[in-house]
Amino acid sequence: NNVHGVLYTLSEDDFAKVGRSEGVPFGYRWQRCQVFPYIGDGKKAGCEALSQKAVPAYTLVSSFLSTTTKKDIPPSRAYRDLIVR
Repeated sequence: NNVHGVLYTLSEDDFAKVGRSEGVPFGYRWQRCQVFPYIGDGKKAGCEALSQKAVPAYTLVSSFLSTTTKKDIPPSRAYRDLIVR
């Protein structure tokens, strides 16, 4: 599966703050992953990403599935706002 997104470098304090805001380990859990950062000028960014070395990272994964859709629960607005800041 390929997912396009944003990669941030966080301090230990900010990493912990994100975890607390999302209720880790109750609402979400941390999952290690490998990412391929985009390199480019905005016109060709991502075209050669898979030819670059993978970078270790973490992502948040829902600890539960939605009872109505049976899919992962999306991130909260508070989490999105914290990351955007």
